[in-house]
Amino acid sequence: MTITNKSLTVLAGLTAALLLVTILVMAHDPTRHQTPAGENQPLIQGLDPSLIAKIQISAEDKHVTLARKDDLFLVTERESYPASTTEVNSLLTKVLEIRCHAVVSDSPDSHKEFGVADDAKTTKVELTGKDGKNLATVLVGSNAKTGGTYVRLLSGNTVYSTLEPLWGVTADPVSYLRTRLIEAPEADILSVTVSAGGSEYTISRDKDNKPQLQSVPAGKRVKQQTDLDDLFKALASLEFDDVTREAKGIVWSGTYSCQLKNNLRYELRVGKKAGKQYVAARAVGPTEDDFKKVQEKTQNDSKQDIAKKTAPLLQASVTAQTFNANSDGWNYQLKEYQAKNFTRTLADLVEAIPPATKPATAPAATPPPVKK
Repeated sequence: MTITNKSLTVLAGLTAALLLVTILVMAHDPTRHQTPAGENQPLIQGLDPSLIAKIQISAEDKHVTLARKDDLFLVTERESYPASTTEVNSLLTKVLEIRCHAVVSDSPDSHKEFGVADDAKTTKVELTGKDGKNLATVLVGSNAKTGGTYVRLLSGNTVYSTLEPLWGVTADPVSYLRTRLIEAPEADILSVTVSAGGSEYTISRDKDNKPQLQSVPAGKRVKQQTDLDDLFKALASLEFDDVTREAKGIVWSGTYSCQLKNNLRYELRVGKKAGKQYVAARAVGPTEDDFKKVQEKTQNDSKQDIAKKTAPLLQASVTAQTFNANSDGWNYQLKEYQAKNFTRTLADLVEAIPPATKPATAPAATPPPVKK
């Protein structure tokens, strides 16, 4: 068989492709990370993050399990509420990129000394594969004299000091929650209606775009404009401290409704339990009438212009559906500093106008003496 230049090119290409496949297979071989690390080497070698189906972190009396579902991790200890992708990625980056500075000890007798013994006091991160088998378990010990952290793999006895300190590996379930509940840009908020303490009021923008209390009772005035401002923009960036599906014991006593420019409205039911403030939230998107009004105004426009004008409504509709799918059945414990904005009554916002007072009358001037 004659080998032509074309054949050599094809063979070279196949060789390069096979070499690439070999490198990828070796890099992603879930067994390679069990090989003991050397100095200035990764503690866990060649573990593909996509193989991880479960992450378990334990420390002292705390424990958290992050279980993968499709492209998300869920916090098992919080009834499988979605974990923050940012926090999970941060955790995996910290663990998978641990680099060893030096071998400190190979003796099991030294494990307690360096804080990497397999006991309840040691921070332990266990990575499990889709088949339920252990991929790696990292034991995070005390601070190393070199400025790093003492670590070891549960599969071996070797204790390493790391190049960099290993901070922020926590077993607190709340730390991994996706705590941002609603983001409603302040510029998009049109009005807010609150029902609390037997009163109901609305705050909307005036001609100068400033939040103003509507229908101020006769003889009353707003106490502080800052209170109105804080209440008006409460949903601009709403976060929560904890979450539960258990509604038993929550006393629901008010509502908070926020209308946005794009025909999207957020409605919160407000309640309290054991001194903590909770909300249950839902979104209301554009109605059929909203779409009809736009269609009537654009019936003589081009298809491109119609699509451009209806796009915000379609986006608002999708946002509402997605939000409701994620928030349905959940009760969110608000951060303490934000909670007050959802429970203010009308009486909290207004005060009596003080009676007008007349200026004090100046004493009559004494006439000068008459000269004789």
